[in-house]
Amino acid sequence: MESWERLDKPKTRVTVRLDTDMVKWFRKLGPNYGRRINSVLRIYWLALLAGHIQAHDKDNTILRIAVRAREMQRELRERRVGE
Repeated sequence: MESWERLDKPKTRVTVRLDTDMVKWFRKLGPNYGRRINSVLRIYWLALLAGHIQAHDKDNTILRIAVRAREMQRELRERRVGE
């Protein structure tokens, strides 16, 4: 979490219920605690993608990415053969 700067990505308003102690902790860190929560979620997601942590058993993000990566590799090989 190098920075609490806003990422220039579209935002979606949601309602989520968080544990009181977690909300108090984020709020104590100062303004823009919603951005901090978003950053923590992004770090978790990036750690999943990098394989540093394992996903929840119902999360198939890594599997979907791996399947797409294999498809892309196959497409690249086919293009090279066709050239």
